[in-house]
Amino acid sequence: MLAFCYAQVSIFAFLFLFLFSPGFGGSMVLRGSIVREYFGTADFGKIIGIIMGFGSIGGILGPTLAGWVFDTQGNYHSLWLAFSLLMIPTVWMVLKITPEKVQASILS
Repeated sequence: MLAFCYAQVSIFAFLFLFLFSPGFGGSMVLRGSIVREYFGTADFGKIIGIIMGFGSIGGILGPTLAGWVFDTQGNYHSLWLAFSLLMIPTVWMVLKITPEKVQASILS
């Protein structure tokens, strides 16, 4: 997100492309495995539903907010800075999660 503030500088655009692809694309493909590894299978559907629900809310509010910010300020700079600051506690919370101790499956 922070790279968007300085997208006119080509190194930041390349930095975004380099980091976004594995970060977002990798998590999309591995979402089910990550949820199972960290939370087990007992509440798998509930947790995936919560993740998808918050993602949908973000998908609705984010572009709407971005459009309003651009219409009122003429650029996205403050929005990208605010989103970047919001990611700090999010990253901290994600790093605090520890994998659940999952019992070995019958097949292994």
